[in-house]
Amino acid sequence: MCPGGHELSFKQQRALLACRPQLKRDPLDGPMKLSPLAPTRARELLHELRAMANLPPGPASEVLGRAKEIRFQLRNQAWANAYLAEKLDTAYRHLEVLLSARRWREVSSVDGLRHEIKAACARAESVLTRRGGGRLTSA
Repeated sequence: MCPGGHELSFKQQRALLACRPQLKRDPLDGPMKLSPLAPTRARELLHELRAMANLPPGPASEVLGRAKEIRFQLRNQAWANAYLAEKLDTAYRHLEVLLSARRWREVSSVDGLRHEIKAACARAESVLTRRGGGRLTSA
């Protein structure tokens, strides 16, 4: 209702809404900037991803955002292969469950979920160590 006590028409309400400034939002799945990684930095990121498995279950959007960024960086390196991408995706999917508001409650074992995350990260790290005695090379 407007100050005069009568209801605004639909068109008038839409006009008032259109005048309001809108909040600028970044897209949720916006473009991330890819940067080349040295082998030691790639391992550090994998260790960070693996450490996320030890967090308590429940919503943690900032941590999940960081996990998504790590996955993006590692998957899109020139030396990354399909096996590495698969293991990173597996770890990320399990982290999504662990760090969700409700889905972690549906899992039969939170410890089992944590183990799956750590195992996927360990397998991904094996890709890094298999390549040239611990050095990343372009294959």
